[in-house]
Amino acid sequence: GGRYLGICAGAYYGCSEIVFCEGDETMEIKEKRELGFFRGCGRGPVFGDFDYQSERGALIVRVRNDRSEEQEVYFNGGCYFTPESEVTQFTVLRRYCSNNSRDGARDNSHDGARDNSRDGARDNSHDGARDNSRDGARDNSHDGTVNGRCEGRLAVVGMEVGKGRAVLSGVHPEIGSADLTGSTSISYTSPSFDTERNKILTDILTFLDLHH
Repeated sequence: GGRYLGICAGAYYGCSEIVFCEGDETMEIKEKRELGFFRGCGRGPVFGDFDYQSERGALIVRVRNDRSEEQEVYFNGGCYFTPESEVTQFTVLRRYCSNNSRDGARDNSHDGARDNSRDGARDNSHDGARDNSRDGARDNSHDGTVNGRCEGRLAVVGMEVGKGRAVLSGVHPEIGSADLTGSTSISYTSPSFDTERNKILTDILTFLDLHH
């Protein structure tokens, strides 16, 4: 009956497979992982050029819930989630929006992986309501545009694991505007930034049954 919250590196690790910086001779990781809370691949970084020693790949991105409500949140090297073809037992808490780019940051979400989350996956994050955000949504992952590639990709997912629960997040809802003071990469956040990222945290903690 335990709980697991994996953010960024912890999200990659909670998948059954990692694909990180594919094609980069010095940073590429393509390996299996033992936890396998999410039966599929954590693939990234979705945006930008990640650097372990700096924030040069960091940016503010937008994600949306199943009601198409968008929130801004901090991102730095995170992944999106691609389930194994037969896997449907997970809850989509957030998807990446299409309007995510800053200063020409590269969107890497098109690197060959197919998103099967629409294949019967049910979103129970809002009182058992089905996730209809995929209905009619176009997969722009190969349309050659920067902003279109990430649309609909899974950003935050939740799973029941035995008697426990796990949430994996490719974005950083725990990072607030105060944490970004003096950032060399993030020069501006909207006045509603903290309110919006707290909505993501609330939904995560609610799924984990930790929000009171």
